[in-house]
Amino acid sequence: MIETTTTPTDAVRRTAPRAACPARRLSLPKGGLWSQTTTAPVRLRGARGLGWVTFEGDPVDHVLRPDGTLTFPKDGRLVVQALQELDFDVSAL
Repeated sequence: MIETTTTPTDAVRRTAPRAACPARRLSLPKGGLWSQTTTAPVRLRGARGLGWVTFEGDPVDHVLRPDGTLTFPKDGRLVVQALQELDFDVSAL
């Protein structure tokens, strides 16, 4: 199961992902933030723009690019910040 939290800078054009569901497309404006605490492995796939991604316990931050994929195989806090307008897919594995 994936729990989703939002911040005031989140785009209004987003849907919350749910475990055992197909990928959901999320959209953030430049500078927008999206955060969730995962309880299952999660995959992000970039569709448009660039996003900075950090995951709890991972010493390396990541950049999500169009057609790029990032997989986080454990539970933890996931944060995405749009470096440009960003569209990306989130799916539980």
